[in-house]
Amino acid sequence: MKRTITRRGLFGGVAAAAAVGTLAGAMPAARADVAAVNERIAQVAGGRPIQEGRVAIDAPEIAENGNTVPIAVSVDSPMTPEDHVKAIHVFADGNPRPDVCTFHFT
Repeated sequence: MKRTITRRGLFGGVAAAAAVGTLAGAMPAARADVAAVNERIAQVAGGRPIQEGRVAIDAPEIAENGNTVPIAVSVDSPMTPEDHVKAIHVFADGNPRPDVCTFHFT
């Protein structure tokens, strides 16, 4: 599953927001719902809109082991001081806690 987001959305911290979907195979009662994930994305984005663009994420729809989920992220960016990726946030609505991970770049 691939989805792209603009640099502006990435800077807002929502690069991987909906791209991951349901990574973990947690029991339904222990899953975060879509509303909780969307609320968390809105907090990270600081109210900025999510737009499609230059970030692509490749992740499985469902992982056999929720503790080890391979994902690949690629960014179409010159990575110059004026135009670079600051952070990528990954969320999963299948997890009890929607925040999966955050990568900060310098």
